[in-house]
Amino acid sequence: MQKSYEKGIVLVSILIIVAMISLVVNLMWQQQALTLKNTAHSIDAQKAISYLYGMESWVTSILKQDDDKIDELDEDWARIIPPIPVPNGIIEGKIFDLQAQFNINQLFYTERKDRQVYIKAGYKDFLNILNTTLDQDYMSDSILDHMNASRPLLSKFEHISQLKSVEGISLENYLKIKPYLYAYENIKAKVNINTASKEVIAALYPDLVDKIIGDRPFESLANANQTILQLPTGANSVEAKKKFTELVSINSNYFLLKADIDINDTHLQAQTLFHRQGKTINIVERTYRQILE
Repeated sequence: MQKSYEKGIVLVSILIIVAMISLVVNLMWQQQALTLKNTAHSIDAQKAISYLYGMESWVTSILKQDDDKIDELDEDWARIIPPIPVPNGIIEGKIFDLQAQFNINQLFYTERKDRQVYIKAGYKDFLNILNTTLDQDYMSDSILDHMNASRPLLSKFEHISQLKSVEGISLENYLKIKPYLYAYENIKAKVNINTASKEVIAALYPDLVDKIIGDRPFESLANANQTILQLPTGANSVEAKKKFTELVSINSNYFLLKADIDINDTHLQAQTLFHRQGKTINIVERTYRQILE
């Protein structure tokens, strides 16, 4: 009886040891499989970034060949490129004229004597008209309150996403206005009237939207001047001339590549900002993020 009992204990002990060994081996295999998966994922991520570099080279080539004296929506850089198949995946991207949008920082100025931020005279209506077009409440006062309440004083936005932290601007309204605005602290770029959307043109010249869109592309500032300054004399004319001088261009220096790269289970979304000066093309900023699906 005692021997049977001892045999039972030995058997149970062996079973426990076998179970523990099986567990350890299973964990080892799981860890190895995870390591292999992570390695494969890392390789795919590196491939995706390499494809991004290749797309950036493609953008550089297109912009170098483009005539920088005029930029409009029928040029090569503005054409939609269909998705391109690559081994184990697909890549796609499009070049956007950053100057088809409006730099919100150009609306504001800081008065040093009282350390307050103000909207430039004549430009408050720009944001209000854009809000009206998009069926939103006015944002200008909320933005000013946010900037003046910040410590240290927020004189410029570093990125348009900062609008999300402004009290009174919902995420829905931020997403609605985002396609028409950008914010870079060190970029003082005019709006390209040849590529700007109807909404941006309406915010600049609400009485001339159809006329501007119908007459463009403008081949010179003089041509644009003839269309845009067809306003009655008086205060409106003075304001229109000031906006034209300070805010309007027919060509662009800043372009944005938006790329989407899918390799196996790796999905990368990227944005690259280019600055063109003559035939010299430089990358100002590159951002990318992995999309988890």
